[in-house]
Amino acid sequence: MSVSFALIAKEPAAGRAKTRLAATVGRAAAREIAEAMLLDSATALAAVAPADAHLVLYHDPPDAAGRLADLGLPERFVFRAQTGGSLGDRLEDIVHSELAAGASACVVAATDSPFAVGALVLECVPRYRDEVVLAPCEDGGYWAVGIARTARIFDVEMSTTDVLAATAVRVRAARRRLRLLAPTLDIDVEADLRKASRQGVLDRAPRTAAAWAGVRQGAALVG
Repeated sequence: MSVSFALIAKEPAAGRAKTRLAATVGRAAAREIAEAMLLDSATALAAVAPADAHLVLYHDPPDAAGRLADLGLPERFVFRAQTGGSLGDRLEDIVHSELAAGASACVVAATDSPFAVGALVLECVPRYRDEVVLAPCEDGGYWAVGIARTARIFDVEMSTTDVLAATAVRVRAARRRLRLLAPTLDIDVEADLRKASRQGVLDRAPRTAAAWAGVRQGAALVG
């Protein structure tokens, strides 16, 4: 049985995606950056995933599949709507759905760290049936999780600086092995883009780098 790799993302539409970033760069620029991050993440995943892997984009809102397909994602991806409920509920549903469909393991990744997907996503595949892999973010969250057997590990308060620690507690309570990857940066606000640019990691996300360069150039012209 093959591994399922699932990207989870909001449609990159103005006012919907990257709202915290939009507060400083504007809704149009935030939309452009969100689209670039999605395309960079999808392209990187398609480039490294084994030929027999199942690639899925779980999207929100439910009616976004056609519009997302028009963005030019790699043809390997299939589109599925996210269910309702909290982020934890949606992660639980994705993992359950992919494993129930016969996947040997499921890796769910966000698109907030597009420069990390190609380098690290294969490391998220569990080595053992009872192992859970978390790919941390520097802000206390995580951008990807790998799991081979369902467990209730997502019933925690999401979008906080404690979500990684709280999830690790749930993993251990479920009597699963926990493997943590090295922390990486994720992009939520303008300061994260500036940091990613200084660190040089945007070189691994060319569309995101180009979108950010365009925003900076526009700001310079206005200034």
